[in-house]
Amino acid sequence: MKKSETKHNNATVAFVAKWWKVIAAAFVLGVIASTVTAFMIKPMFKSTAVFFPTSSNRLSKAILGDRYTYDFLDYGDEEDCEYAMQILSSQTMRDTVCSRFNLMVHYAIEPDDPHKLFKFQKTYHSNVTVRRTENLAVEVSVMDSDPQWAADIANFMADYYDTLSRAVQRERTLNANRLMAGAAEARLHSFRPR
Repeated sequence: MKKSETKHNNATVAFVAKWWKVIAAAFVLGVIASTVTAFMIKPMFKSTAVFFPTSSNRLSKAILGDRYTYDFLDYGDEEDCEYAMQILSSQTMRDTVCSRFNLMVHYAIEPDDPHKLFKFQKTYHSNVTVRRTENLAVEVSVMDSDPQWAADIANFMADYYDTLSRAVQRERTLNANRLMAGAAEARLHSFRPR
């Protein structure tokens, strides 16, 4: 052993001998603090729902003719996936989930708190995530201290996506129908003799 290493080891032993009570107290306090903290932290459970969004207009595109090469039995594409993620991340979805599961109470947000909406959105967005998988599926993940709540919320979001998607498609269909009726009416007026 070199002389400098021996000197260093002796200094370490001297330091520990002098401060052993403080070191032992710090160790005991660390063990107590970590044990108390471990019991205070609520465990969080994660539930995930994965589904493949499909395009509702694939059948009409397949029937319309040769210009479209879609297979109406095929899964959705990247655009369908982005569309699904927009619906799942929408304010309508968030408000419906909040109302259905009474999340303000579940997240212990006081009803008279002036910042209750900010606190709710922050908690909701830290607990609920929507992402696209490599295979163009959509994954809804929900974290909660109650595993059943996490599963129920994830499943509800996957189911309610269909409801919201159909509502958007119905609105688009009605708008298209109005446009077509207006165009047909305009064409009819243009052919009438004056």
